[in-house]
Amino acid sequence: MTKAQKEGSWLTEVTGVWPAFTSDLERGSVGGSDKIVWQLASVRGRVRKRRRRTGLEDATVVDELTVPKSYWAGIKRRVPKPWLPPPAGWLKANTDGAFDPHSKRQSLGVLFKDHDGVVVAGRCWFIPRASSAEEMEALAGCMACRLATDHGLFPVSFESDCLTLVNATKDSGGNLSILGRIIDDIVASLQVLLGASFSHVYRESNTAAYKLANLALHSRLDVSWVGSIPPSIKEFVLSNCNC
Repeated sequence: MTKAQKEGSWLTEVTGVWPAFTSDLERGSVGGSDKIVWQLASVRGRVRKRRRRTGLEDATVVDELTVPKSYWAGIKRRVPKPWLPPPAGWLKANTDGAFDPHSKRQSLGVLFKDHDGVVVAGRCWFIPRASSAEEMEALAGCMACRLATDHGLFPVSFESDCLTLVNATKDSGGNLSILGRIIDDIVASLQVLLGASFSHVYRESNTAAYKLANLALHSRLDVSWVGSIPPSIKEFVLSNCNC
């Protein structure tokens, strides 16, 4: 099936439910609506580009599917936020995972900083095989908790750009999968680290951990430290992880 045929099939399916969907959109009661709306915008853009290139009108209903103005009015433009230091006397641990879906290789990055933004501990770890990006994010969170408990790195707050992980730490239990067991380990650590919790941030607030994870993914590093940064990655950390 060609890309155009796939688009046509998707549009046919969406057209059948569009009246009810837009009605629910106006009431603000559709879960996952953003994905559908932005997918429609993507398809519409490709269709119109193809029309300009070929000069032909596609037999598609893409122009008939319109999103209520109330939906767009309800979207607030998000202002990017930089990394923010923790309160004086606290540490902040940022965690991130990198995952290559083709090779199944993955890595994690964990970075602890104090209220002055000074790096006090970290871990970058390459893992040859993994089942999913979500598992890698959970492992990164678990590794951060382990560093904190093993080396007395507290009081500490944790940040991740993986909302699934953050939500799971607040509502664990009942999941017997490998991912569920990792989350259980995180929750157990949080109970020991009084006052500690996971918060969600966007990528721009988690850049340092993201860069560290990608360093491990591409160079296959496995480095852990508390205190002085190892010479093998010191230049990279000081140059790329002060954000």
